[in-house]
Amino acid sequence: DLVIEQMSALEDEKASVIARKEALDKQNELNRQEIEIINEQIELYDQMISDKEIELAEAVAAEEKQFEVYRGRVRAMEENSSWSYLSFILKAGSISEMLGRLDDILDIMKYDQALEEEYVAAREFVEEVKAEYELIQEQQEEKKEELTAEKEKLEKEIEKAFVMIQE
Repeated sequence: DLVIEQMSALEDEKASVIARKEALDKQNELNRQEIEIINEQIELYDQMISDKEIELAEAVAAEEKQFEVYRGRVRAMEENSSWSYLSFILKAGSISEMLGRLDDILDIMKYDQALEEEYVAAREFVEEVKAEYELIQEQQEEKKEELTAEKEKLEKEIEKAFVMIQE
């Protein structure tokens, strides 16, 4: 009777150990899957940073190009000061020619204004992309620290479960 009770108790204990091992194995697998997800999230954040770096570099290049066009126009305007516009108008042979020349100058002034606005827009776009880049970088660092801490916690849980399984 006593031997049968002991054998029954040992079988119950063995079943309990097997069930505990299975539960720990399942938990370990879930932890490994979560670690993989964390690694994928970190990779996505790194890719977002890389994409923003490219966008920022392109925006800066576009701004520099626009600035060169604008600077070239300003240089041309300085070389042909406003007195040349006035002399251009006054050298007209008739009132209709003078009005035509005035229209031409107004078109040039509109073009100059448009160039300036395009440069300002390019500059503002660079600032916007730069701000987004810095924000994403900051968020990525915070999220990476959070995910790394979670990953370390899960890895410790896996180690702890292996120790428990081997006991």
